[in-house]
Amino acid sequence: MKKQLALAAAFAVAVLSLAGCSGKEPAPDSSSSTGSTTGSGAAGSTTSTKAGETTTASGESTNTQGNTGGGKTTSPNSGPATKPPATSTDPLKADLGGQTIEIITPYQNGIFNTKKNLSAYQNACAERLSTLQSELNCKISISVKTVDEMSEMAFTTISSGSKFADILEVPIYGTSAYLNSQAVVNLRSISTLDLSQDYLNAGDAVNSSTFYNKTYFITCDDMIADSGMGYFFNKRLLKECGLENPYDLVKNNQWTISKLRSMAKAATKDTDGKPGMSKSDQWGMLQTSYVADAAAAVLAANNAEMIKPDGKGGAVYNTDSKEVLDSISLCTQMFVSDGSCYATTDGDKDLWNMFITGKGLFLGVGVNIAQKIMDMDDDYGFVPFPRSDSASSMNVGTNWNSSVLMVPINPKAANYDNVGRFLQAFCKLSEDTVETMYDEYSDRYFRDDQSVEMMKVMASSQKITTSSILGSTGDWGIHEGTYKILYNCVPGKVSAISEIETYKPFSVSNLADLMYKLKES
Repeated sequence: MKKQLALAAAFAVAVLSLAGCSGKEPAPDSSSSTGSTTGSGAAGSTTSTKAGETTTASGESTNTQGNTGGGKTTSPNSGPATKPPATSTDPLKADLGGQTIEIITPYQNGIFNTKKNLSAYQNACAERLSTLQSELNCKISISVKTVDEMSEMAFTTISSGSKFADILEVPIYGTSAYLNSQAVVNLRSISTLDLSQDYLNAGDAVNSSTFYNKTYFITCDDMIADSGMGYFFNKRLLKECGLENPYDLVKNNQWTISKLRSMAKAATKDTDGKPGMSKSDQWGMLQTSYVADAAAAVLAANNAEMIKPDGKGGAVYNTDSKEVLDSISLCTQMFVSDGSCYATTDGDKDLWNMFITGKGLFLGVGVNIAQKIMDMDDDYGFVPFPRSDSASSMNVGTNWNSSVLMVPINPKAANYDNVGRFLQAFCKLSEDTVETMYDEYSDRYFRDDQSVEMMKVMASSQKITTSSILGSTGDWGIHEGTYKILYNCVPGKVSAISEIETYKPFSVSNLADLMYKLKES
């Protein structure tokens, strides 16, 4: 009982923090930047969310509003991989004995979509659920709630000692609230879940979410494949300016930030005959969400973590490091002082329209924005965000609007074996659904075969950063000294050092509190 009360108190703080996300900072949660339009990579989907709807995998729905009972690299924080369970070679051979797997998601038509006759990818998602019910001998119940409602429901159920759900789909920016409340299961404790498998480690999720040898979330390929930031380019302007083919640059590992900047400068022209540059002129770069998503992409490319692993299982504040300060300065140069970039913190649709009408060589957005520009007259291509000039390969940061899978604590559960079996099979089947997503982009949204290959390169280069997990709006105290520094300082009008001096104490204190909870849990 004492533990339940402690969890409830901790979660109350986390809920209040996450609820503050309703008035978000500039565009970190904007579907118009690099996050998927549904938060789960659903090509062709909409942002529609019907909170309170529960759906079975067969597509039948009932309203349950208010029902609260119911990467691939080695991280310094990662312990040894869990021992593969007996079913790891064929997860679809597991038998769940008719159990109903209860899932809560904020997204109506995402990875847990049950409706047919939508897009090809969404149909594949629905078929994946049907296959799981048939092969695993289980039933699936899906409830759609807003991110804030999910937090409130978790608080209520934890307080009462009732079951919340079996699986949660949570946007990365919301995960720290669950970590702070200690409301989710250490996935390494689930013996039926083989965390060594690549198909549940997209974006290096296992290592990224491991603290003190405890792992808190997984994600599969189709959950992040269209979430990274890259650049669409206008092939007509590329030819007119006599510039190099971006596809060749990627192929030869010459696609760098400095190359992007030099090409953007070469393509920038005052074309309207009026003094000064305006929206009517030709720009080398049109950049959405430059103080948030784009700035985070620059930091990721430079491997400059605002919060980094400490090598002892935890994480430490790092925003005041040279690599982060240099990266913030680089953002200011790229998006402001170079004079070749038309950048916004909002109004992304204006930039899409500028690109569609031939006013920009490069458009910096998430690849899912292909759905918004596919009718433009000029031919276009797509390449991932470039690598740092000091790095040997690309490191594309996964946008924090992308979602992950977590297992909430169930006070009434003897074990989580069937949940582990379900997650293993679900992520295994993602190897097929992600191919359907790629095919859909190739058939509907892209103009050439190279674009989908670049999309695959981007997906394989993605990494969920420690900063995006712990520095998100799920903990405003940590957020103040991390992402808010980007929002305030990338425009170049405020000193990063002075801002850090103001907000660092709050971030360091809150981060230390969180690390203590994770270590002692």
